[in-house]
Amino acid sequence: MSVQVPIPKTLMPDPELPTSGDQELDTPIPEKRKRKKKDTVYWDKTIGTREKSTRERKPRILAVGSDPDHPTDGQARNSPLAAEWAKAKAKERAQLEKYGVFTKVNKLPEGVKPVDTKWVYVVKRKPDGSVEKYKARKVGRGFTQEQGINYDETYSQMMHLETFKILSVIALYKNWDIRQWDVVAAYLQATLKHKIYVTDINEKGNIEYWLLHKALYGLKQSGHEWYKMLLEILEEASYNQCIGDEGSFVSTNSRKDCKSVIGTHVDDMLGIGPRSILDNIEIGIEETVEVVKRGRPAKMGRNPRYRSTRNGTKKAKASRQTKKDSKRW
Repeated sequence: MSVQVPIPKTLMPDPELPTSGDQELDTPIPEKRKRKKKDTVYWDKTIGTREKSTRERKPRILAVGSDPDHPTDGQARNSPLAAEWAKAKAKERAQLEKYGVFTKVNKLPEGVKPVDTKWVYVVKRKPDGSVEKYKARKVGRGFTQEQGINYDETYSQMMHLETFKILSVIALYKNWDIRQWDVVAAYLQATLKHKIYVTDINEKGNIEYWLLHKALYGLKQSGHEWYKMLLEILEEASYNQCIGDEGSFVSTNSRKDCKSVIGTHVDDMLGIGPRSILDNIEIGIEETVEVVKRGRPAKMGRNPRYRSTRNGTKKAKASRQTKKDSKRW
């Protein structure tokens, strides 16, 4: 037996009101706005300055060989600068023999897969754009290595940019000196833990096999091995690794006061401290590795601002971010 439920009057339609079928509503339905396409004239007016700056900027290198400063091996051999590139290759081979990087072998051990190598060419330029030198580097193709067979660890710490900002403020406050050193062929001086065989094509076009004793640029563990060697050098010079930044090393006196700081960045080192202490550091480092003295760095990130006071001293004006990072450091 079905029960009919009465419909409440509030839900029943009013016969006096017009329905959608009987009469149209007075309020029109708004049409969907079409997005107006911005033409080139609009963009030239709004961001014309930015567009002009990007056109004048040098395009990024998408691949080796697309820029004359980074030619391929074939382009270097057939270019008008072939004699310069040949001298650069001869200089690189002399460096490999000088540091005892490899030993030639007649035959590979059974079951050993060699790592491929290649030549990389770069035109080093001065800040004014003139040519400083032609550089050729023998590099290993690290992507052909296998983890657990010919490499394990690849970790290599570098000094943080925030640390450099903080140390720049400290150097200005204490009237310390800032110096930069470039280690010559840093990776070629680091001893390898694994046995790595690589291939090489000599000047006659024949394939040779090398057993590496020192690291090559491009190998997976080259940066890690150089970092371990640098760590031993700085520990012998009484430098301790910073807890907040493992790429920085601090030297303290008997009262635990900071005397000087050395920061590492790949094969570059940055020393901050009194002039007399940095002179002694340079002598000690040159006894172990060959370095090039670059002097005071021209620019590295955003250097802190400073101003001259009446008595002639310089007072640092650090940004909010630098002050925030100094608490963490």
